[in-house]
Amino acid sequence: MLTWRNGYGLGSETYVNVSRGTRAEVYVQNHSVSRASLRQQLLL
Repeated sequence: MLTWRNGYGLGSETYVNVSRGTRAEVYVQNHSVSRASLRQQLLL
């Protein structure tokens, strides 16, 4: 399970993997990607 401080934050964010007890610095660009766009990005 992943958690982060701001549910709608964009830009730099720290994601915490609660299951494994690890942290990762990430850069968030988008939220709420449509299913069609996600399939296209993943080449499904």
